Amino acid sequence: MLMKRNIMMSLFGNDISSVAMDVEFQTKDRLRWDTSLGDLIFSRQYLQITTIVPSTSVYGFGEHEHPSFKHNMNFVNYAMFSRDQPPTPFTNLYGVHPFYMCIENDSNAHGILLLNSNAQDITLSPNPSLTFRIIGGILDFYVFLGPTPEYVVQQYTEVSRELAAAHRIMYCKETLNYPYCQII
Repeated sequence: MLMKRNIMMSLFGNDISSVAMDVEFQTKDRLRWDTSLGDLIFSRQYLQITTIVPSTSVYGFGEHEHPSFKHNMNFVNYAMFSRDQPPTPFTNLYGVHPFYMCIENDSNAHGILLLNSNAQDITLSPNPSLTFRIIGGILDFYVFLGPTPEYVVQQYTEVSRELAAAHRIMYCKETLNYPYCQII
């Protein structure tokens, strides 16, 4: 991982500061995830990162009703925040699920999950690239290298189970400790 910083930046100030970060995952001499197209923008309530994807065969970003499984890469924007409403095309539903899988030109695949519960939107561009914009939290990416779509889904399912189990344990501990906190 290579990070380049602007000398005059303030990461935790009130301004939006720019950090360029190049992250490359290579397997079998092919590029997996490249963030060199745009800067990482990081401020208190705004995060943005752009990544180049190796093909236009992008699938995912659940909790939306999509016209097809394969996404249109012509500057389509998906807003994601939890909201309870009937299924409507291009609107968010019950939860935030920022996971995508990209089928590369050589039929290999990779997947990326951004674990962040804040409101966010993702823009699919014809470069082909994806831009993640989030109004807070952290950039917690899980990378699934596949190499086949089946393995990407298996890897994603395994991590999802572990995250759900960790969430249940945290929730139970918080719930069980609540009455004791009120007594003391």
